[in-house]
Amino acid sequence: MAGHAGSALVRWAGHQPVVVLSGDLDMSMTGQLGAVGRLLRHWPHPVLTDAAGVAFVDVCGLRAVLALSGPGAPVVVRRPSEAVLRLLQLVGGVDAGVRVEALADPPGSLALTGLPGW
Repeated sequence: MAGHAGSALVRWAGHQPVVVLSGDLDMSMTGQLGAVGRLLRHWPHPVLTDAAGVAFVDVCGLRAVLALSGPGAPVVVRRPSEAVLRLLQLVGGVDAGVRVEALADPPGSLALTGLPGW
């Protein structure tokens, strides 16, 4: 999908980094998200993202988001956009290699974990 260049900005909420995602998350974002992931590994916090601004996401974008954390570690997605929710519904969860868990805090958030081989 063309027209909404993707971006990933790291903002700080207290002592925790939050990756604010927007636009199209696809193959063109893998380099930028890889650099953000390497930066985040310097802090011992779970990876927290805000995905309200995501207009489009495909499997490459989802893999890049999952790679923000270490292998087997979850990525918390706050405010997932309709595009994010639609892709998660399409990939079908654990059978496709992604564990999706609803979180109570913050409300509406999801924890995504890439399973081995994803």
